[in-house]
Amino acid sequence: MAEKTFEVEIITPLGIFFSGSVSRLRLPGVMGQLGILANHAPLLAMLEPGITSYVQGDKITQIVTGTGFAQINNNHATVLVEVAETPGKVTQTANDIGDLSPDTREAKLLTKAREKLAQTLSEQP
Repeated sequence: MAEKTFEVEIITPLGIFFSGSVSRLRLPGVMGQLGILANHAPLLAMLEPGITSYVQGDKITQIVTGTGFAQINNNHATVLVEVAETPGKVTQTANDIGDLSPDTREAKLLTKAREKLAQTLSEQP
C-alpha cells in the first residue's frame, strides 16, 4: 500500500527551492525536530538552521535550511526559510553578504548543519 502524500513548498528569498508531493517531512524546529505526515493537524512553527529532509517514494532528500517558519494546513506545508541548499552547493546567505556575523548562534547552527550533512553523506556507501 502506497504511503499517503501531501504537498510541500520550500521557499527562500531567492524563490521556490522545492515544490512537490512527499510522504514525510522533517523540519528543525526551535523546540526540536518536527515530523510531518499526511493529514497532520494545522501547525505554525518557528524553524532554526538545521537539516530538513523529505521522502518521495523510496528517495530521501536532505538539505540544509536556515531560520524561518513552517505552516502546515490542509495537507499542504509551506516552509519559508532564509536559505535552502543541497550538499556541496552553498547559496548566498545573509552571513555571506555581511548581514549576519559569523559568531552569531544562527551562523554557527547553519555551519554545523552543513558539516553534519556532509559527514552523513560521506559515510554512505
